[in-house]
Amino acid sequence: PTPGPVRVRMALHSGQAEERGGDYFGPPVNRVARILSAGHGGQILLSQAVERLTADRIRFNRTAMHAHAEGHVQLTVGEDRLNGDRLDFNLKNRTGTVYNGLVFIEKNHFYIKGKTIRKTGEASYEIKDADLTSCDGPTPAWRITGRDIDVSIEGYGTIKDAAFWVKKFP
Repeated sequence: PTPGPVRVRMALHSGQAEERGGDYFGPPVNRVARILSAGHGGQILLSQAVERLTADRIRFNRTAMHAHAEGHVQLTVGEDRLNGDRLDFNLKNRTGTVYNGLVFIEKNHFYIKGKTIRKTGEASYEIKDADLTSCDGPTPAWRITGRDIDVSIEGYGTIKDAAFWVKKFP
């Protein structure tokens, strides 16, 4: 048989480990092992204390605390989730942009979908070609769409070219 490419997985996590007899021990080592077990071949997983970023490709600048991820991007922060095609994220100031993304905010059980979703502050977002709802499933009972949306997790926002939908009807 002709050998194919070897698809490896890699996990990165930072923390203080203890060296004993040429090996390392401690909670960060255990955590990176658990993170690694969640991945599959060809995937890179990057984690902080309660955060996890997975994608097909990740570039991370530790000095700037900036991550660029492409392909099957998933960022999990606590119970909140973000999925998309591509992500540029500053881990220091917690801002960034996801492309062709879907954000789920657990606190309000809120879904935000858009061509671009830009996190501009602690609890604020700008969304292009947006779709928002608190309903589960592929056809939500209600949703709001708009060309440009500025929204905060507290539930306040502005919408350009807005439409309110009930099931499949505007």
